[in-house]
Amino acid sequence: MSLAVLGQFSTPTAYLIDNEGILRYKGQIHNHPTHPLIEGVDFLKNAILALFQGEEIQPAQTQQVGTPLIWRK
Repeated sequence: MSLAVLGQFSTPTAYLIDNEGILRYKGQIHNHPTHPLIEGVDFLKNAILALFQGEEIQPAQTQQVGTPLIWRK
């Protein structure tokens, strides 16, 4: 499976795929700001924990941010 098939258009983008091959999370690893006193969210870590605990992953997708990818033909 290629990243283009998964809809990746920027890097970094995290993917969490379960043992049945189902995409369960796609998006940011975290949104930690550069300022150390401001809290962020560990999106990928939270998604992994929810998957292992059999809970619904929320959010299942976050906005992709970062360096744009250019797909060549």
